Amino acid sequence: MTAAKPQRPPALAHGRWMGDFPDLSAAEKALVAACAHGEVWEPIGWDKKRPEKATEADTIRAELIRFLLLGGDADHPVHEEGVMVRGAWIGGRLDLHQAIAPVRLDAHQCHFAETPIFMGASLPELALIGSHCPGIKADRLTVAGDLFLRDAAVKGAIDLTAAKVGTLIDGDALGCWDKGRHFLDGFRYDQISGFTDAAQRIGWLKSQREDHLTSDFMPQPWEQLIKVLREMGHPHAAADVAIAKQEQMRVAGVIKGWHRRPLHWLYGKLAGYGHRPMKAVAAMSIVWLLSAFFFQIGGSYGYLGPTTPLLNSPELAAKINAACGNRRDNGKTIWTKCAAIPPEYTTFQPLAYSADLILPLVNLQQEADWAPIVSVPSGANMGFGVFLRFLMWFEILFGWAMSLMLVAVLGRLVDKD
Repeated sequence: MTAAKPQRPPALAHGRWMGDFPDLSAAEKALVAACAHGEVWEPIGWDKKRPEKATEADTIRAELIRFLLLGGDADHPVHEEGVMVRGAWIGGRLDLHQAIAPVRLDAHQCHFAETPIFMGASLPELALIGSHCPGIKADRLTVAGDLFLRDAAVKGAIDLTAAKVGTLIDGDALGCWDKGRHFLDGFRYDQISGFTDAAQRIGWLKSQREDHLTSDFMPQPWEQLIKVLREMGHPHAAADVAIAKQEQMRVAGVIKGWHRRPLHWLYGKLAGYGHRPMKAVAAMSIVWLLSAFFFQIGGSYGYLGPTTPLLNSPELAAKINAACGNRRDNGKTIWTKCAAIPPEYTTFQPLAYSADLILPLVNLQQEADWAPIVSVPSGANMGFGVFLRFLMWFEILFGWAMSLMLVAVLGRLVDKD
């Protein structure tokens, strides 16, 4: 007597009942049994490599995996360990669009024949370690736990627009992303397990589709990475990413204006957009020392002189001319070495003079008492003296600009990110 055909349970959509999958292969039956016991399934005689072609021993229908991820049915429940497959050729399209899966998918060294769809899906964990995918559509995906994309080969684009995961685990940050054209805008994650090296992560961000880096620049992926790296205790890596973001914004044309672009570039070079304030200190130190060098030369060759009018008094003029005049063949007075200058007058010191110019709020009495001499009594200009006058002006302006920038950065008056 022929057994009665099982009746479809009420209120079950197609794909939610085992009766929707007639003629299970031996491999698929073994997978169903493994999922019921919380065990890992792998093909008989598996060589630990990802399959290059479909065989009867390793082919699993994508629809069956979806059925199991959604919890199976009353007669074929799935263990809380979830669906764990190794070395499978997954035929057809795994479509979990808008699905809420109660168990995880753990697919190692598998080959997805078609692009899997996780759009708007919710899973406790998703692992595609070492698997091959034509692409991944996962915008608005929510993964409560970890997202594993380690070692992995994606020929097309990965779409993680507005997706949210707990931990991003992708090993080598460029491994599964090297083909580019990916969608990362709105992708949120709490932490990264694996490489936190800034250079690799910047390369990861630059694997986005071209227009998201240029004409339609998307800042969110950069800001998300900066935030996570900072929270994970990698402030220097976060700063490097923030600097790279600013540079990419300029390349993308976000920074507009003939005056804003060069100033933005200069801000990056001098202070790392606020993330490297010591670069500004280093720049000030270089200008201070170089200027001091030129002021030393100017003082030694008569291009710097005292500013006080007292030295022009008749009482001192004859004494100074007798003691200090025409020390060089060029006829200039070497004021910085003149013994006739009253001892109470400030002695010229090149380093102190340069520091007095570049530090706005410091008064070492050098700037007030000494200045470049730009012409001889006959009225002719002295080229090196004119150069020192412009150098003095430049150092004053440079010092004010750098000081104001440092105050703004250290006082958090500017948005560095």
